[in-house]
Amino acid sequence: HYRWAESLPVYLKLGRHDTLSDERRAELLIAAAAIKQYHFEQRREDENLIEEAVALAPEHPDVLCGLGRRKLDAKDFEAANAFARRALAVREDHVNAYVLLGDSAFEAGIPSKAEEAYQEGMRVRPGDSNPYQMLVRLAARRNDADRLEHVIDLTERGAVAEPAYAAQIYVEAGYAFERAKRLPEAHEWYARAIAADPLNPLGYRFKATALLTAGETDAARTVFEHLLTFDPAEAQAFFGLGWIAEAEEDFAQAENWYDQGAKTVSHYAGQFQT
Repeated sequence: HYRWAESLPVYLKLGRHDTLSDERRAELLIAAAAIKQYHFEQRREDENLIEEAVALAPEHPDVLCGLGRRKLDAKDFEAANAFARRALAVREDHVNAYVLLGDSAFEAGIPSKAEEAYQEGMRVRPGDSNPYQMLVRLAARRNDADRLEHVIDLTERGAVAEPAYAAQIYVEAGYAFERAKRLPEAHEWYARAIAADPLNPLGYRFKATALLTAGETDAARTVFEHLLTFDPAEAQAFFGLGWIAEAEEDFAQAENWYDQGAKTVSHYAGQFQT
């Protein structure tokens, strides 16, 4: 449910629990590293966790993909690709390695190769929703109207493959249509995401942002306020409500929302203060 502040200490505790195998501990530390980097923007701590995982299981596919992600972030696409290939040499059906290959190709400006990698991941692991999700995301990134017609099929298949991630893939579909300025269809997918998992903040975030883009500030405010009723530490809600107050020139209320955000979501305190 994207409550990273709650999940992170569990990953860290288990990743350092010596009753588990080195391979399992390495997997957990790599998961913790990803949360540190992508959700808390703590890159140095992320690198330390990856080094811990390398010491435990240097050839584990998750560890190799973690090292590849680090290279991808540094725009070293060739090295990222090499780590993905090493991971596949260890486990040929490792979906995260195919996703890394695809992401590397896309960032290198070769979207056709990205599509091939995601398609191959879908072929080897049809029961994993991640490749479906990445293909839908690729359609959004490319903003190609012709490919949007495939989004519906991919989304439905991904949701069937892993129902637990249906809300996430529905959001990806909504964003693809939003990027194409087909807002009614985008809102339909966001509504499906919320219906599939009413306690997952992702659908609400994207729905509210789309409403803001369309100038429907009252509706967006309602969604953000509802989001805080079940996830009081949802940073995007504080940002959104503050932005709405600023747009209405209610600067005291905007400052209040940003101040609440800084106190509630400490790892975003600097951004709220700015």
